[in-house]
Amino acid sequence: MSAWSRTVPAVESKRRASVPWPWFVGLPTAALGLQTLLPTLEPALALFNLPFLATLNLMLWCRSAVSAMLLGMLIGCLHDGLTHGPVGLHGIVYTICGYLVARLGPYVRRDHALELGLFFAAAYATHEFVFGVTRSFLVSAGGETDLALGLVLTALHAGAGLFVFTMLSKAGWKP
Repeated sequence: MSAWSRTVPAVESKRRASVPWPWFVGLPTAALGLQTLLPTLEPALALFNLPFLATLNLMLWCRSAVSAMLLGMLIGCLHDGLTHGPVGLHGIVYTICGYLVARLGPYVRRDHALELGLFFAAAYATHEFVFGVTRSFLVSAGGETDLALGLVLTALHAGAGLFVFTMLSKAGWKP
């Protein structure tokens, strides 16, 4: 044993748990399929953004901002391609949200439901803000926003995101 190893404590790597790769394929695929199917059954369900919830939950496990941005871009562009709307708009918004979630996600305690729910609410509110700004600048399709509907949708998406996170944690994902 050298003098250096006696004076410097061993550094243990705090490696985050990884998500099995089938979840990275299956969860967004199921969310995109439901997002295209559910509005045909009930038009009011078009307001619910399932691919963003899936993307948000997967982004919490990304180790770097680059991987979260690439994941957001891929799922966002697939979302645009499968639903009606300008292609690339959700890709841009999911990429920006992916960066923010990857940077701010490690500071969220995942064992406290209130803090995690507020994080999901803030992420969805950021998504809606960036989506509105991007749509008005790039597509020139600015529309009126209903604040009450936005708050209700934010609360619903926060609850649904928390539910999905809880179910994934019970399925074996350990953040």
